[in-house]
Amino acid sequence: MDQPLPLPQGVSDYAVGEVTKSMALAPQSPTMYRQEGAAQHDEVMRAKTGPGGMGNSTGSNAVADKKSIPSITIGDIAVSGGLSEEAFRAVIEKHIDRLEKCYKAGPSKGKVTVAFSINTDGTIKTIKTASDTLKNKTVTNCIIDEMKKFIFPAGIDGRETTAAITLIVG
Repeated sequence: MDQPLPLPQGVSDYAVGEVTKSMALAPQSPTMYRQEGAAQHDEVMRAKTGPGGMGNSTGSNAVADKKSIPSITIGDIAVSGGLSEEAFRAVIEKHIDRLEKCYKAGPSKGKVTVAFSINTDGTIKTIKTASDTLKNKTVTNCIIDEMKKFIFPAGIDGRETTAAITLIVG
């Protein structure tokens, strides 16, 4: 039976060409539109059947890939001096992707607290690790090296800023 495939919801027959009698009279498929919850069902099924689908243990899928993407989240922040906490946080959030690249140095999970002293012009004066539970010095050193490159806004009233931030890795 030669029957055209149904068009996605919201796409007109006129958008794809001429309407023929066979197209105008073709019954709509009950599976033409995805029902609510179908995406969740698909994700659950992928999790149950493994990365390659049913009976196939090779390959990968978006769910497995998402879990392997490293993430760094901002924990506690303490700021005093010429910068506000909001201004300090904005710079860290702007460059968080640079810090996440440090994860390539080796998988690691934990927390690292970094202490800063920031010059009045926004450049880093001193930076050091205050505490570290990552157990991967390469990742910690990479985070510190990347943060040394950050430029913060100039301090208010020509004051230097001291700050500490906890980053949660993994």
